[in-house]
Amino acid sequence: MAKRGRPRLQLDEQKIEELIAEANTVEYTADVMGCSAETLSNNYLGAIQRGRNKRNGKLQKVMYKMALQGDRSLMIWLSKQWLGYREPVTQIDQKTTGSMEVTVKVVEDDNWYGNATRLATLGLSNGNGKASSNGNGKPRSRMSL
Repeated sequence: MAKRGRPRLQLDEQKIEELIAEANTVEYTADVMGCSAETLSNNYLGAIQRGRNKRNGKLQKVMYKMALQGDRSLMIWLSKQWLGYREPVTQIDQKTTGSMEVTVKVVEDDNWYGNATRLATLGLSNGNGKASSNGNGKPRSRMSL
């Protein structure tokens, strides 16, 4: 019995991979290749993923080189992303004013990049003097400064 339906579209996987590696979207690549984005995603997912991996690798190399050349904010960001560095909480102050309880957490981190980083987080109460909680003891509503 013969197969029915339209024959499968044959596209150049290398071309798809190159277009995606140049940071083009699947939609743009599909337009260039003359098909729909859905067809491209359904039938050429391997080429799309290889292209994304190449694109991400190129970007990673550039970011790494910039960090080594002294971009401090990129150094900090990469150390948090790749090395798992975190900023520890060192002080917690609580004050009650009327029906609002404010919790301020000050974070100081004197680590390898030599700057003290301070972050303040406000936890607001629910009006009865107790902090609103989501069940795990953390305030529901948080505002970072």
